[in-house]
Parts: sequence; C-alpha cells; structure tokens
Amino acid sequence: MIMAFDKNDKADQKILADAIAEALEEAATEHEAEIAGLKTKNVELIGKLKKAREGGNDPAEVEKLEAKLEAQTKELSEAQKALKAATKERDTFKAASETESAAARKLLVDGGLTENLVAAGVKKEFLPAVKKLLADQVTVKVEGDNRSAVVGDKSLSDFVKVWSQGDEGKNYIVAPANGGGNAPGGKATPTNQDLAKLPPVERINAARAAGAK
Repeated sequence: MIMAFDKNDKADQKILADAIAEALEEAATEHEAEIAGLKTKNVELIGKLKKAREGGNDPAEVEKLEAKLEAQTKELSEAQKALKAATKERDTFKAASETESAAARKLLVDGGLTENLVAAGVKKEFLPAVKKLLADQVTVKVEGDNRSAVVGDKSLSDFVKVWSQGDEGKNYIVAPANGGGNAPGGKATPTNQDLAKLPPVERINAARAAGAK
C-alpha cells in the first residue's frame, strides 16, 4: 500500500528532500557525461575534417563534415549551459538544506546548552566559553519526527548535570553562599589553586572579580 505524502510530517519531508537532492545530483552527472561524450566526438570530427580538407576530397564531403561539426558544437554549448544551470540548482538546494540543518542544530544545541548550563549554576560571564567548550561533543539524535540533543548515550540535561559536578565543571559554577562569620551571606573567594585550574581568559576575569570584592 502506498502511503500519501504528508507535507507536515518531518519524515516525509526528509524523504522528499533526499529524493530531490539525488535527482539534482543525477541530472548534473548526466550533463557532465554528455559533455564529455560531445567533446570526444568533436575532437574526432575535427580530425576527419582536417584530413578531408588536406586530402582534396569531394567538397561536398567537406561541407557535410563542417555542418556536422557546427551542429555538434552548438549541442555541446547547450549541454554546457544545462550543466551550469543544473549545478547551480543542486548547489542552491544543498546550501538551503545545510542552512536549515544548521539552524535546527543551533536551536537544539545552543539553546539546550544555555538552558541546562544556567540551570546547573554556570556563571553568566563564563557561559559563552563553556558553550563553545562543550558544543562539539553534542550531537542531534533523530528518532522519527523527534530530534534531541545528546552527548554519547546521555541526554544533554543529564550530561550537563554530571559535567557541572566534575572537576572541570566546578570551576565555572557560581559558588554557594558562605554562611561563615567572616563573610555572612557572601560568595566564596576563589583561591590561587582554584584560579590556576581556569583557562587564561577566565582566570584573569575571575581574579579581577575577586579583587573587586
């Protein structure tokens, strides 16, 4: 049984997009093959025409070969124009698909990282650097109509929770309120050992922030 195409179904959309991309690629390949064949024929015909002219053959034969060469040259020119158009259409479609995929990934990965890192307590000033640090580890998992951001076998939220509690993640997390007598309700001041663990730019910012307190 043939199922009707549903333009709102993401699986059907992907099937259609893949079919269009394949058809455009095949069209460009066919034009390339046609051009290669016509170029070979033209070379052969030019050789025959040269011999006919030099050999003093029947003028009618020379005229026939010249007419054939002119027709093939025109056909080659048309094939080259068709290839240029097909290649442009293929590349435009490919670029549009890649842009759409990039936008979807940005929404899932960039947006997901921001949401989960903020929830984990990452300092605002560290967010851009941390997102850049973790983004390459994130992939988009496709299951039917659903797409989700994952790292390995963990969901993005689970991964960030584990990461934020690890040695690397702790360096970027907002310090808990200090209830001690020296600084009631304040935030812990980073030690030199804590600062040493940070990348250079973050280390400078943290040191400046600590000095400003």
